[in-house]
Amino acid sequence: MPQHIDTQGRLHSPYTLLDDEQGVPDGKQVLLISCARFLAEPAPWLARGGGFGVLVKNTESPLALETYLPNLPLIALEFPAFTDGRAYSQARLLRRLGYAGQLHARGTLAIDQVRELFSCGFDSLEIPDHWPGELVLTLRGQISVSYQDWCRDLAVTA
Repeated sequence: MPQHIDTQGRLHSPYTLLDDEQGVPDGKQVLLISCARFLAEPAPWLARGGGFGVLVKNTESPLALETYLPNLPLIALEFPAFTDGRAYSQARLLRRLGYAGQLHARGTLAIDQVRELFSCGFDSLEIPDHWPGELVLTLRGQISVSYQDWCRDLAVTA
């Protein structure tokens, strides 16, 4: 079972990933639902007042969630392969739109992506069991120069 680690090195309780056809279980666990499921019927999820998150695949636009961003406690972005970086762009876009909730990276990650994941705005990562949490935090701090750092606050112009 993967570990969930945040920028402070705390391990999180994993969420429960619900398929679109699956009913909502009783209990207080954090539920992760697809973006399509949330957008089809957002009201009952927003009425929960937390305890859920939205999984955005790298083929989906996070702009569809823009209206709901202030009320979403967790957005998880999918990395289907470590060579597919679209979720980096989605993370930066969500932060530029003002999303202040927890941004979570999940999927196929490589250990050398850790620092860039945090610098793009992710708050937590889903890491394999064989990655020691201490190593993730050490690697995050070891690389002191990043191409993205110099342009982080530049305005986007057309």
